[in-house]
Amino acid sequence: MREKKRQLITIAAVGLLVIMLIALTVNVITIFRLKARQEELRKKLDELGLKAEQVDNELASRSDEDCIEKYAREKLGLTEDGEIVYTPK
Repeated sequence: MREKKRQLITIAAVGLLVIMLIALTVNVITIFRLKARQEELRKKLDELGLKAEQVDNELASRSDEDCIEKYAREKLGLTEDGEIVYTPK
């Protein structure tokens, strides 16, 4: 009877150990996947940060008075009072 009880406890312990190893393996795989995803997102965040910086710089340069005047002259054909515009034929 004791021998049978000991075998049952051993089988239960081995079964529990197998279940724990499977759970550990699944968790380790999940951790590696999440770290890879985190790295992807970190790179994307860096790219978006650079893009935002470029947009901020462009916005700042377009807010510059000289840039606005240049755009008004070249794209909109506006002039200051008293200026004569010559257009080549």
